[in-house]
Amino acid sequence: MKHLVTLVVSVLVLASCSTPKYTYNFDYYDYNSGRKKAEAEKLLAQTETTSSEAVEEQSSPLLLSEENVVASAAGKAPVPVAKPVAKKYSEMSKSEKKELRKAVKTEIKNYLKNKKGDGQISKETKALDYNLKMAIIFGAVALTLSFFGGVNSVFWIASVIALVIGVVFFIKWIAEQ
Repeated sequence: MKHLVTLVVSVLVLASCSTPKYTYNFDYYDYNSGRKKAEAEKLLAQTETTSSEAVEEQSSPLLLSEENVVASAAGKAPVPVAKPVAKKYSEMSKSEKKELRKAVKTEIKNYLKNKKGDGQISKETKALDYNLKMAIIFGAVALTLSFFGGVNSVFWIASVIALVIGVVFFIKWIAEQ
């Protein structure tokens, strides 16, 4: 018995002093490596935007070239377009800017309205029917009572009754559809 206790204690001491199976060396991983990469990408993006801003200052984003406006079929010469109607936004007067913004807003609203359809949802589709509500309620009650079916058979019987009532309401709802 004495040797058995000594053996168990020695095994526990040796097991607690052994090296862990999984170790991690925190000195070797650079936790800022992702941050350095993101900063380099930001710097690169800033240099690209400054070069593209210089190009954009020379031409307006509202003006289109003649080649972009007129499509040419194979071998046919493009039809020349009359002088561009649009001015730079910065060259517009205050009232012209206001009219332009108003026109753009109405066009966006019209586009969204056409995309959605009428945009009006009837109250009938928002609310559940009475029979469907009752079917869901009785189904939930039946499920809850069935969890307690192992405790007492009364819960199981009540669960079956609630399930039958829920099925009746569900069938009535389907019949109305």
